[in-house]
Amino acid sequence: MSSRGLIPALFCFASELNKLQWPLPSKLLACGLLGSLLAVAAGIRYDTPMARVVFTSNLQRHVECPETAAEGETVREALDAVFAENQQLKGYVLDDQTRLRRHMNVFIDGSPVKDREGLSDPVTDKSEIYVMQALSGG
Repeated sequence: MSSRGLIPALFCFASELNKLQWPLPSKLLACGLLGSLLAVAAGIRYDTPMARVVFTSNLQRHVECPETAAEGETVREALDAVFAENQQLKGYVLDDQTRLRRHMNVFIDGSPVKDREGLSDPVTDKSEIYVMQALSGG
């Protein structure tokens, strides 16, 4: 392919990249320098925190909620990014005041969130957020 044909092909590819479900920084890293350049050309940002958000299997029985990466600097921001794609999940996890429901628990890197109402606990790009139903009974 000549350089004349390469430039339009790169912009076309960048346009297609922008249609993928983002944020997925590992895909960009796997593409190397070319992938990073194409991402910049497509306007894709991956320099912001991307926490890993995991929903336990008992929750997945009630509502579709696959593991995902979410952008945000707090639990609230990360979960809001997930809920933007899945309103049904939001209604299951948060109440009508957007507080964590009583029967739900959220852990960040193995520790329970401290702020159940505002979900203001900080997260980083290396954080793992686990959302699960509270178990009770005897």
